[in-house]
Amino acid sequence: MHNYQMLGTTDDVAGRAEGQFGEWTGDTNAQLEALRQQAKARAEGAMGPATSAARQGQNRMNRRTTDAWGRFEEAVRQRKEEAERRHDAQQRNDGGDLDPVVQSGSWFDETHSSHR
Repeated sequence: MHNYQMLGTTDDVAGRAEGQFGEWTGDTNAQLEALRQQAKARAEGAMGPATSAARQGQNRMNRRTTDAWGRFEEAVRQRKEEAERRHDAQQRNDGGDLDPVVQSGSWFDETHSSHR
């Protein structure tokens, strides 16, 4: 039993006892206090399941977040490996230089010679 449920049960019993006392003595203030205490007991009794449900929801969200983060990291790792493979292939195709334009220099000269 959850702590809130135990508190609710205790308050409910106390409220019932106080209500009975109020009935026997005709004390309307005791009867009203008993009703207040029983309402408090119901609220406390409802807090237990609500707290448990909130905790379960939080745990579920944490698991989903962890799973999503794991998928994200895996996707990043795969993209990095693919980029490294492309980089290696580019280096093999270009004779080791990643920028063939800079190597030959002709593209820059051809594109900018008309602006002179």
